Amino acid sequence: MKQLFKIEFDRAFKNKRMLIVLIIETALIIYDFISYGIDIKTKTIPFLLDNSWTGKVDNIPGAFSIWIGLHYGQMRTIIYSVLPILAAFPYGDSLYIDENNHYYYNIITRTKKINFYSAKLIVMFLSGGICAVFPFLLSFLLSAMLLPFENVFPCLKQFMGDAYFFSELFYSKPVLYCLLFMVATFVGFGLLNLFCYIATYIFSNSYVVMISPFCIYFFGFIISNFWKDDFVPSWEYLRFNDVLKDDLLQIILQMLIYLSILMLVYINRIRKRKDML
Repeated sequence: MKQLFKIEFDRAFKNKRMLIVLIIETALIIYDFISYGIDIKTKTIPFLLDNSWTGKVDNIPGAFSIWIGLHYGQMRTIIYSVLPILAAFPYGDSLYIDENNHYYYNIITRTKKINFYSAKLIVMFLSGGICAVFPFLLSFLLSAMLLPFENVFPCLKQFMGDAYFFSELFYSKPVLYCLLFMVATFVGFGLLNLFCYIATYIFSNSYVVMISPFCIYFFGFIISNFWKDDFVPSWEYLRFNDVLKDDLLQIILQMLIYLSILMLVYINRIRKRKDML
């Protein structure tokens, strides 16, 4: 199992697709910081400091308000729109390709099926999570290196109110909140990427399998905007700072249903008999 996991890990992270994704995400974050953060550092902050004596300057913008996880700029919308595709691009269709190219047979003649499918499941989760969290981590590091950590107050429009999940933690320990934001992003998009695992046995095209997490994500977003109810299948809560406390039960129920379906597919593949030759 350990050797098989290493092979699959290398296949996911040491390939051109992963490099392309990281380059795209890096370019988006650098563009966002140059177009937004540099102006804050070179113009806005000096101006506010020069006029602090007037008593009209409430706060100096800094790393927390410029970091792409919390500021509501155009690039944040773009990042969240393409993340499901970027997360699935390096490895999402791997299981589909292996089974259709009969690489599957070469593996299960040497090890148990549970090892093969478990390695696929784990690496698919890790690759999706890492691709998703990378731009937020990069943005936070850029902001932290070049901008001050400002004081955060509930009255500031870019920050969240009491109705939002973990808002108290943000105002008391904002750095810890940002780290929790990234952990939640890693786990959330990693789980969303596992829909490729399910889609492998639904669709007969590797590209459709690869974009299936995006389709689920986008479809859920559309449904949640047109059908307001206590239970609407949506992945909107992947935007961690937009999660409302009242939505927590709904999120838990949705994740339990999703994980149950995923485990049924996983167990079915392990138990299913298949001709070896």
